[in-house]
Amino acid sequence: MDRPSSIVRLLGIGLLAVLAPGCAGTSSGASAPASPGDQVAAGESLYEKRCTSCHTADGTAPKVMGADALPKDPPASAKMRSVPFRTVGDLLSWVQKKMPPGDAESLTPAEHAAVVAYLLSQSGVDLGGKVLDQQNATSIVMRP
Repeated sequence: MDRPSSIVRLLGIGLLAVLAPGCAGTSSGASAPASPGDQVAAGESLYEKRCTSCHTADGTAPKVMGADALPKDPPASAKMRSVPFRTVGDLLSWVQKKMPPGDAESLTPAEHAAVVAYLLSQSGVDLGGKVLDQQNATSIVMRP
């Protein structure tokens, strides 16, 4: 193989890797991340960028991480939440419709799932070693 065609082939492979639909890091949300760890890391990054302004100790929104966060029934003080979170699917569906407030469509389903996977990883909820998606989320009980 001559040198110019080798370089073109390598550039083409690199370009395909970057532009392939559903690659982790794209905002298309076409497919899941490569591993649960990748999903949690992506969720942590998104949470830091999009959620911490409200969901912090001195923020206006409720605590969303830790053993006592995200209770099954909405707390009496809840301003937005009126539905129970029996399963992770309930939580994920609600988050996809409501978060960030007034701008939920700014995140893809895969990005919402990543944020939820991160929150749950920090709250002791076992996702069974799977990448979280709407299908498997409905089978994971939030709290017994």
